[in-house]
Amino acid sequence: MSRAQTPIHDATLFSIPSVYIIYQFKFKNSPLTSWILAICLLILEYCIMLSSSRSVILSISTLTFLFCIIVKDKRASVPLMTILISFTLYKLTGVFLSDSQITHFESMQQLLGRSDAGRLTLWRHMISEMSMCDLIFGKGFLFNHSFVEKMGSAFVHPHSAFMHSLFHGGLILLSFHILMLVEVFKTGYQEYKVTGDFFLVLFAVSSLAPMLFNGIAIYGVDDRFNELVMLFWIMIGISIHKEKKMLGLRRVFKNEI
Repeated sequence: MSRAQTPIHDATLFSIPSVYIIYQFKFKNSPLTSWILAICLLILEYCIMLSSSRSVILSISTLTFLFCIIVKDKRASVPLMTILISFTLYKLTGVFLSDSQITHFESMQQLLGRSDAGRLTLWRHMISEMSMCDLIFGKGFLFNHSFVEKMGSAFVHPHSAFMHSLFHGGLILLSFHILMLVEVFKTGYQEYKVTGDFFLVLFAVSSLAPMLFNGIAIYGVDDRFNELVMLFWIMIGISIHKEKKMLGLRRVFKNEI
């Protein structure tokens, strides 16, 4: 199964500019700019719907409702309307236009159910293959995480950035992984409280579902470009920049006092 046949990668790419466009509705734009942003967002969200990637659909939906809660203004109604329209269009036309590869797991129905796409089965099997020492230290970064030989004819991996961390680096790497995300949310929340800027919070929230249900190893031993890895490191890069910015604001505030 080639990587290009997996719709999650396309959906993830579409979700990244969607976060930025939704954030733009925080500002007072001209009518023309608002219409252009709304049309672009509608096209991106419709493409995400057509991918049938439930994790990314959950991600963009959660992001939209969070934006509405934070902004509490009529401007927030535009992203809400676009996602409702894109969902309606998907229900009307999706049967003709959706990615046909969404059923590529049918050859492994004994393993993968559509209800959870086999995630729980994979994770249980993965943990059962790990000794107590493996759970603490992991099996190593270069250990083969494919379950090809034991679980089917297709390349099957844990489909979770967190489970990848546990498998390869044990609880030590998983703890480090989670701590980095906690620091991201902490930085985003602090910036929102001080400056009112919540872009980092939006991006972090939108990244959680794809990383949890479809992500791969964040340290990137794969030699190919992967959008799911990019989600994590873009978020970390923004967080470092925001933290540096917050540190500068604290120094200025302290000097003024």
